[in-house]
Amino acid sequence: MSTERERAAHRRAFGELAVEEQAHLARLLKEWSMLADFCFSDLVLYVRSGDRYTMARHVRPATSQTIYQEDIVGEIRTADQRPLIDRTFRTGTISRGDIDSAWLGERVRVDAIPVNFGGRVIAVMAREFVSAYRPHPGNLEQTYESVFGRFASMIATGAFPFPAEDIEHATVPRVGDGVIVVGPNAELEYSSPNANSTLMRCGVEAITRDVTLRELGFAPVSIRSALANGRPTVEEVDFPGEVTVALRVLPFLDGDEVTGVVALIRDVSDIRHRDRLLLSKDATISEIHHRVKNNLQTISSLLRLQGRRLAEPSARTAVEEAVRRIHSIALVHENL
Repeated sequence: MSTERERAAHRRAFGELAVEEQAHLARLLKEWSMLADFCFSDLVLYVRSGDRYTMARHVRPATSQTIYQEDIVGEIRTADQRPLIDRTFRTGTISRGDIDSAWLGERVRVDAIPVNFGGRVIAVMAREFVSAYRPHPGNLEQTYESVFGRFASMIATGAFPFPAEDIEHATVPRVGDGVIVVGPNAELEYSSPNANSTLMRCGVEAITRDVTLRELGFAPVSIRSALANGRPTVEEVDFPGEVTVALRVLPFLDGDEVTGVVALIRDVSDIRHRDRLLLSKDATISEIHHRVKNNLQTISSLLRLQGRRLAEPSARTAVEEAVRRIHSIALVHENL
């Protein structure tokens, strides 16, 4: 939930943008956390306000430590304080370098990425981090930063973010769940440790790079579709052994060419198992209610038959009263 400070910064920074430009930034912000996790860095969205730059949004990575312990949304910086941001706004190209941050008291590495929409730079997304925090990146870190770099290039050309997707956010995979990088010919380029574990549960016996997914025995429609049409896809796939896997697949684009995809993968077997239990429980409860209703109707009918055979007025009145009470119970049960 956004704070009042964030809402004020949004009004101040986004007020000069067209509706379509604001919608483009809104789609980018929905991918905010994923991008921060891929680059192991804080991301700051700068929007121009006259000759100054407003820090309109900020996200911290879940895969690394943040360099900003306090809230920076709404802060204003000049061109002298953020020369790389200013250069990127003016040139429309990615700028990289270091700045001395009086705020942090440290030298901060900055990658300034233009957010292009309709051939115009409407904002700058800055990756900000202290390189001393990650002196020796491993294969996972290098791969994730490469994925971020490919998305950054797409942001700079206006190819990313994609149009709004209809996805179920409760089960959509995140970077920490597992990552698979696939080449343009559906060959496996990288699979994270968490993704390896999920693939093994799906029945993949051996995970080998540069082998196609079909040869591995894992070829979901979502990956094939994203490679074919260059659009993001979401899918849930069931495997033997009551294994259910959720996939979100995002293509890498270079102009009109699909150069590969990245798939976020998550084992949602436990969630779907609980869903099935809930459905089974709901069906059982519904059946019990149906049987209770039928039993009450049967009792009411038997009492009516018995009442017709009674000659004593007081006995017949008592039976009719019982029928009315049972009918009232049936109505209350049906409403509940």
